[in-house]
Amino acid sequence: MNHRAGFPSGIGGDFEPLQRGAFIERAMRTELLFAPGTTESYSNTGFSILAAIIEQVSGKTYDEYVRDAILAPVGLKRTGFLLPNFAPTDLAHGYLAAGTDAGTMLAKAHAADGPYWNLRGNGGMLSTVSDMHAFYTALFETEELFKASTRALRFDPNEPIGLAGSDGVNFFLYDRFPGMQTEIIIASTNAAQRAPAIRAALGTVLGLPSPDGGGGEVARRAGGKPTPEAVGSVITDLIKSINAGNATALRKYIAEHFTAGPGDPTVDDRMSRIGRLHEALGDMTVRSMESFLGATVDVMLDSTVNGAVLLRVEIDPVSPYRIHGVQVRVGG
Repeated sequence: MNHRAGFPSGIGGDFEPLQRGAFIERAMRTELLFAPGTTESYSNTGFSILAAIIEQVSGKTYDEYVRDAILAPVGLKRTGFLLPNFAPTDLAHGYLAAGTDAGTMLAKAHAADGPYWNLRGNGGMLSTVSDMHAFYTALFETEELFKASTRALRFDPNEPIGLAGSDGVNFFLYDRFPGMQTEIIIASTNAAQRAPAIRAALGTVLGLPSPDGGGGEVARRAGGKPTPEAVGSVITDLIKSINAGNATALRKYIAEHFTAGPGDPTVDDRMSRIGRLHEALGDMTVRSMESFLGATVDVMLDSTVNGAVLLRVEIDPVSPYRIHGVQVRVGG
């Protein structure tokens, strides 16, 4: 739960038809990024393993367990994956920055009891703004989910807090300022309407402070240990290959510079993902890089479509510096 097990951020595509047993087998064959407990690196794979544990211990699907243990006790009926039985007309479509309709979450490939396993436990679930507000009210202001003493082990509900997530198309952001009795929830399904940019504009109009006290995650790490030149060169060449739009050259780059272990996406999978990334962001220019957490490099970019973007690249810190995965982590 603290992202300290050493698993990579992902081991396959979100909609790959992978069942639980096959997912666990693949995860356990995947080389760890670091010895467990020695550092921290965000891992969707770790949360999917947690979902598998929940299913085995509870005897329920993950969707059922979350509904029964978390959602139902606080009265949330419009949150989940399959169980809320959403009507197709109730579901928002995602839109790429160029305006291309990316469809709905439930229109994408999934198992009979929930998302396939590269996505289960770490994403894919649907909700409404009203349900999310009710959830955060229960989380911060009541003991319906856990005791106040337990909550205090993780965070102070009287302090400002900001929570956000995105897949590059769909964005969600929640800000809470208890001292100002103010909350903001922003949900967007349009890659051209990024929640962080909307939040920044609202904050200016409303006179709200930044939830982290100013500067954001990237600024807090500014001036840290510089990325080694060889690692930086590999990442810079990746951005150049993406911008060039040459499928043959990009395929060659992926084959030579990305990992190709038993649990890794195929070259075709990676070509497809990078193509979607380029469509969503446009051409990219590297502004800065910073390495941290051992096997991770944060790359601050200027993109022609979405402005400032932060990519998180998982890469071997030793030669030949192979890339494990690339994620859009923060919108500027």
